Amino acid sequence: MSKHLSITAEMNYLKKVTGQDEPTILAQAVKKGIDELYKEQIVSLYLKGRVSRKKVVEIIGAEAAKDIDYQKKAIEADIKWGIVGE
Repeated sequence: MSKHLSITAEMNYLKKVTGQDEPTILAQAVKKGIDELYKEQIVSLYLKGRVSRKKVVEIIGAEAAKDIDYQKKAIEADIKWGIVGE
């Protein structure tokens, strides 16, 4: 939600600019939210070694998977440096 608009104002804006009714917009919002929650869980399971890289690539895409791998390696290197000083 925007810092300046209420949900009601945002809904009214979306109805006006898209020409869609409120139930349609709400259904789209729920679908997008569920998609995001699903992706977050897949990534979490991947980082825990419980989902394959192939599966994570199917769900979030190769570029996003590459970014996650890079971030994980960077965090692991930071932890190693903090513990061992290397």
